[in-house]
Amino acid sequence: MKGGWDCLGFAALRRNYRCADDWIAIACASEAQAAGLARVLGLELADLAMSLTERRDGPLAQALEAAFARRDRAEVLAALHDAGAPAAAVVRSLEVFENDWLWAEGYLERWEHPVRGPVISARGYGEFSRSACAFDRPSPLLAQHSSAVLRDYGFSENRIADLIACGAATDDPG
Repeated sequence: MKGGWDCLGFAALRRNYRCADDWIAIACASEAQAAGLARVLGLELADLAMSLTERRDGPLAQALEAAFARRDRAEVLAALHDAGAPAAAVVRSLEVFENDWLWAEGYLERWEHPVRGPVISARGYGEFSRSACAFDRPSPLLAQHSSAVLRDYGFSENRIADLIACGAATDDPG
């Protein structure tokens, strides 16, 4: 099943739902998690195993939509966590920059951009012991770090100077 920019999810128990005040995402992958969700929302799931494969827009999804629509997000999130049903608040793009947890975990950082001034950006998508996946410098201006990039690729200082002299490379973003 294909998604899209407005895709709410891929199954009834693995998608986003609108609560009375904001959006929530659920990700039930086991019968125990589905049972916890059903208890919190006061729903009867006749076959827990089958509920895990229900369509994202079928009868179960419609029942979940109605149940979530009557609840406040913070209250239902806490209850789902207590019941062992995986759920999280859906965070809008601009809310990311105000998220205390993302700041505390080092996901976001401030840069001083040479033209734009102070900038907030994501460092990367995670940290792994043997694989770098974070950014170690801000996005450069066009041609700002040509020498450093060429050096990283093993070009000698003489070759870099020749490339700059002939106009094939520049360190001047202006």
